[in-house]
Amino acid sequence: MNLDGPVVILTLLMAVLFSSKGVCQTKLDITAGPDVNFLDSRKFYSPVNVPRGLRGSYVGADLQHNLNDRVSLLTGITLITKNYSIHRKDSVNTQFDFRNTFIQLPLILRLKVLDVNKWNLSVSGGGFVSHWRSSHIKGILPNVFNYYVDNQSNVHVYWEQVSTSYQFTKVDVRYEYGVAGGLVLGYEIRPRLEITSSLLLCRSLTNLRSDDSPGRFNNTVSFGFGIEYTVRNK
Repeated sequence: MNLDGPVVILTLLMAVLFSSKGVCQTKLDITAGPDVNFLDSRKFYSPVNVPRGLRGSYVGADLQHNLNDRVSLLTGITLITKNYSIHRKDSVNTQFDFRNTFIQLPLILRLKVLDVNKWNLSVSGGGFVSHWRSSHIKGILPNVFNYYVDNQSNVHVYWEQVSTSYQFTKVDVRYEYGVAGGLVLGYEIRPRLEITSSLLLCRSLTNLRSDDSPGRFNNTVSFGFGIEYTVRNK
């Protein structure tokens, strides 16, 4: 997917909101932390191929525009990994770990539901578009050309470790659209500066495969720790 269009739209949206007189406050939000990604088992699961979630990480930079005392709009850019493992539970018994890197552009509405002393709690919801930048595969598989036969005429195949960059093909869909929602807890450590912790669920609505193979839909849970700095206060 060519991201020039989404990036231009996002940049224009951020510029309009940043310069709008109706925006009373703008914050720069830097967040990072671990994540866990799962394939949609309803689309993929079979008795032979069993997917398993794997841990990853993310880092993001966002501009948060307070539209009023309780509602804000958040946009930015995130570098996130969406990893998973596939285990073939039959006589072949192979297992492959997929380490996938995405560039993600969120558009999130945040509603503050609690504001007590220096603490605040917000719920968030919205959507995202992301671009699948790269993938790395690591696993084990049998080498049918490297084997030996024991005294009982049993054939034993040697196993090989595989670790390589994935080469994209025309059946790979390299973009995602999806929905997102979560919670954000903030604490003001000094004027214009807050520390935050967050929980966010991103559910992809895009199948990463365009052929007849089992679909692959990412579901990612991320846990973030960040800093919010008020760069504009009217």
